Amino acid sequence: MQPLSAAIRQDLALRLGPETEALRDYERLRSAYLAGFPLSARDLDRLRELYDQSGRLDYLAALADARGRQPRPAPPPAASPRAQAVLSQIDAYLATNQVDRASHLLELARNELGPPVYDESRARVDLALVKELLHAETTDEPVAADLRDALRRDLSREAYEPLLASLRRLGPSPIPSPTVAYMFGRAWAGLGRHDVAAQLYDLAYQATEKPHFAVLALDAIAAASLQDARRRIDRLEGSPDAPSAVLLRAACWLHHAALQEADPSERDHLFARVVALVERSRTDDSVLPSIVAAADLAAAYSCEHLGKDAAALDHFNRAVQIYPHDVTFVARGLTRMQRGDRPGALGDFRRAIGEGCSLVHPFVFLAHDALDHQSWRRARELAKQGLWREPSPTVRAQLLEWMAIAEANLDGDVDDVLALFDRAIASDPFAPTISRNRDAFVAWKNDRASPTWDAKEPDPAAFREALEAATPRNVLLAA
Repeated sequence: MQPLSAAIRQDLALRLGPETEALRDYERLRSAYLAGFPLSARDLDRLRELYDQSGRLDYLAALADARGRQPRPAPPPAASPRAQAVLSQIDAYLATNQVDRASHLLELARNELGPPVYDESRARVDLALVKELLHAETTDEPVAADLRDALRRDLSREAYEPLLASLRRLGPSPIPSPTVAYMFGRAWAGLGRHDVAAQLYDLAYQATEKPHFAVLALDAIAAASLQDARRRIDRLEGSPDAPSAVLLRAACWLHHAALQEADPSERDHLFARVVALVERSRTDDSVLPSIVAAADLAAAYSCEHLGKDAAALDHFNRAVQIYPHDVTFVARGLTRMQRGDRPGALGDFRRAIGEGCSLVHPFVFLAHDALDHQSWRRARELAKQGLWREPSPTVRAQLLEWMAIAEANLDGDVDDVLALFDRAIASDPFAPTISRNRDAFVAWKNDRASPTWDAKEPDPAAFREALEAATPRNVLLAA
């Protein structure tokens, strides 16, 4: 791969205007990289160094570093000389900002190129299209009704391929171009190409400086590669201009990385970084409460791992205070249950259900508490609601077993009670209490003494670990 020619270097430098030498070098290399010019290993190394010095939030520049300081990988080899010629022509169109022609040619040659090459080329053309829209002036001409309806329908149905096709027809319109970039990102993320989505979200962020887009970009990078996310977080931590919302989300991903770290000393170091990031950034009132709460939960869990129980409870309380929703109540409730504060935990679980809880956790503990107090109807109803949350087989077996016990004490039909016990056994054949309780019920119905039910309270630690291990994007607390 050849270095940039002197002519290209001079042209790029002249167009950038009178800036410092280091910044000119940075912008020259960045412009060349974005324009698709081949960069030598030396130029890529220089780009990485200048990026580190500037601390700019530019994913495409960071990509050079994320690839191990190697040139951007070429697309998979095409199947025929004609396909190679098509790719060369597409590159030529993109280099001269003829995005429409590149897109048209790409669709004509779709079958010739084959899926892997087509997908990579389609991503490059879509990125070029979004960049073009970001620099184009919006128009007052309304979007055609059929296209507007298609965009709404495809986005609501998560029909990502049709959504991309509709977006490519859009062109300059009253719809703000950063919104279009976001919709492109949503579609590519839905197709599993989080690396492409991250670049699109970054383009939206650069055009608006709205932290929401930077948060989405970090989420997309982490979905593609947690190591790449950690590299970006390292740069964010050292940047005085990094938005608080992004730093708080970075804390969530660092906590997630710490849970996967095998080295105890490195894991504790990551937990400490989480707490420091949250303490540094959570006072910004402009950040969405859900993002602050997610970071507070990450800090709370990190403090627990570091043995700082009082600080952990403070962060749980902060999360509940700023975002009183089901996950924050459940998280604090499980910790209270582990620490022996049963009344406080049950109170949190009741409040979580009052918020319309989508998690099974509070239904399990409250159903068991109802069994303890022989509130059979309440136990049956809570267990039934817990089953609607699609729990794991083990938890499903517990809830079915408790429904059977409650139904038995409400003089339910014998066959119905036995069916519930049998469903519980089928869900978890190795749970010893289910068979014992079933046998006790059969003996009871054969005119023996009333049974003493064996229904032990579940271990809150397992539920807490599962909730802590959920990725930031899967815990509701996504922006």
